[in-house]
Amino acid sequence: DKTMLRKPADRSRRSLNWRIALPIFPIWGALIGLSAWYSWNTYQHQTQTLAQTTINAADIVAQQLQDTMQVAGMAVQILHNQAASHDMNAGLIAEIAKELRIDDVSLPQLDNLVFFDERGNLAAQSNKLPTPAVNVADREYFIYHQTHSDPDIRIDSPVISRASHRWVLPMTMRLNHPDGSFAGIAAVHINYDFLAEFYSRLNLGADSAIDIFLGNGTLLMRWPATSQVYGNDFSKSALFAAALRQGDQGSKTIGSPFDGTIRHYSIRKLGSYPIYVLAGASVDEAYTSWWSDTLAHAVFCILVASLISWFSVRLMQQIALRDRIELELSQANRALENMAMHDGLTGISNRRYFDIAAAETFNLAKRHGYPLAVIMFDIDYFKQYNDRYGHLAGDECLTRVAHAIGSVAGNRPSDIVARYGGEEFSVVLPSTDMRGAVRVAERVLAAVRELGIAHGVSPDGIVTLSAGVSALQPVRESDALDRLLTAADEALYLAKKSGRDRVCSTADLTART
Repeated sequence: DKTMLRKPADRSRRSLNWRIALPIFPIWGALIGLSAWYSWNTYQHQTQTLAQTTINAADIVAQQLQDTMQVAGMAVQILHNQAASHDMNAGLIAEIAKELRIDDVSLPQLDNLVFFDERGNLAAQSNKLPTPAVNVADREYFIYHQTHSDPDIRIDSPVISRASHRWVLPMTMRLNHPDGSFAGIAAVHINYDFLAEFYSRLNLGADSAIDIFLGNGTLLMRWPATSQVYGNDFSKSALFAAALRQGDQGSKTIGSPFDGTIRHYSIRKLGSYPIYVLAGASVDEAYTSWWSDTLAHAVFCILVASLISWFSVRLMQQIALRDRIELELSQANRALENMAMHDGLTGISNRRYFDIAAAETFNLAKRHGYPLAVIMFDIDYFKQYNDRYGHLAGDECLTRVAHAIGSVAGNRPSDIVARYGGEEFSVVLPSTDMRGAVRVAERVLAAVRELGIAHGVSPDGIVTLSAGVSALQPVRESDALDRLLTAADEALYLAKKSGRDRVCSTADLTART
């Protein structure tokens, strides 16, 4: 009877809800369309801005580098010509440097003018510091000029200058004796510190990058500075391949081989040198403002629609109030249940959760035939720790140890890490054999030792763990979780008995017997 009365009431409520909801749909449709149109237009604008920003940066860097290379090329040519008719010495190089106005103020992009004799010894330099005893006979550029007679200026891979101890880009030329034999090399070093400081002022964004390659794929420079990759061959990288395909200029959105960041690159090839300049801005960073703007616009549209619809929706909200209350109660119950499954002190799972989850995991392993490992951990001399440092320090110790265990042994969603009771912790590792579980346990012990928690009573002077490991591939009816836990507990006892701060497994138990 009540059911019969309730059915017409339900039908009436559904009909009423539809009459309330129907006028809202056209309003929402119009606002969604307006928001989508606005977002698309702002996206297009942001895309154009991103492209133009990287184009401008690439043009600036290419022009600045072109100018620097021309000045350096002129300097090394003058140095070469002077060396052909004079004995090169510090005074002559100083005169050349003064003529060219090569100093930290006029041409800070040049680090040094240097001359090396046929044995690779530094004979003279423009640097005002005393000429050190430097030899570059093992440098690639020296060996090249020593074995090749061509008179061209050579651009080499970046090196750390043995004279100034800074990263430099050497431009070099071969020097000959009157009989044509090898007399040494003249070199100009381009100052990387100046270039890096110049590129940092471009303000492309926090996650932007400037990459400069030789035509053969050698990385000449990168900003932000990553000197460990200077001179490496990136000819096989997708980024350099994209630069080659673009020719003298172009653009490409592609991942960086250095950090994996997706950037929009504008590419320029220097007119007089086989050098490619790539100025890239992070796509994610570039569209952050667009996302914020789109979100704000969407929120505004939702707010307008909500205000228009509020009076009509109000009645429907009242009808749905009971359902919401029931849902909230259900969610609250689930939250309470979740709290009941976690240890209030350490924040990891508690014994109750462990018993339930370990049983389910064991049954799955038994059903699918994969191995299962259990590790039992116990903090060494914990009672003495509490007695000496107090319970508050003991609680902090438990929390830090629990987090260390979880950081090593709880990396997979299926792994179970729980506080088993007191100072004991337990870990269940599905699809893990004995050897793998022992390795995990040893890593956990190392992680706890690295915490360096002082323990004046312990022989080691710090808090340590003992661990017992057992593993099983449950296939028989007689295989049970209790056996696995008991075996791990016995192995833990053996680890304690054997001196603590160690890992023992059921294999060690077998060896003892």
